[in-house]
Amino acid sequence: MSRRAGHGAPKPLWRALLSALTVARIEHVFETFSTSTPTGAATSLRARVARLGVELGGLDAGGETDVELVGLLGELEVLKCRAEAAQVVAAAALDVSVRAAAAVAGVPVARQGLGVALQVALARR
Repeated sequence: MSRRAGHGAPKPLWRALLSALTVARIEHVFETFSTSTPTGAATSLRARVARLGVELGGLDAGGETDVELVGLLGELEVLKCRAEAAQVVAAAALDVSVRAAAAVAGVPVARQGLGVALQVALARR
């Protein structure tokens, strides 16, 4: 049984939440990462992602039209892919930062970056 979208219906909460989340795109995968992000940018994004997670966790899609549900599934897939891309960027920036700190501390090059993979794995649990 297919439900039809009503004309003039309010914008679904999930659509407003997904459009409110801004995620950076990876455009230059093999270039050197810069760790010169503005202070607090990651903290601000982390807080917004946490709020979105809470909202999505309480999603009640009952009463939505089939068209809206298919749209939701598509938008959630895009969001998931963008989140995975952001994880790659954050992991690479962490690696660069840890290696730079180790170099300053005089750690041999062969040992710089040790433990980063474990930190990333624990964060991704």
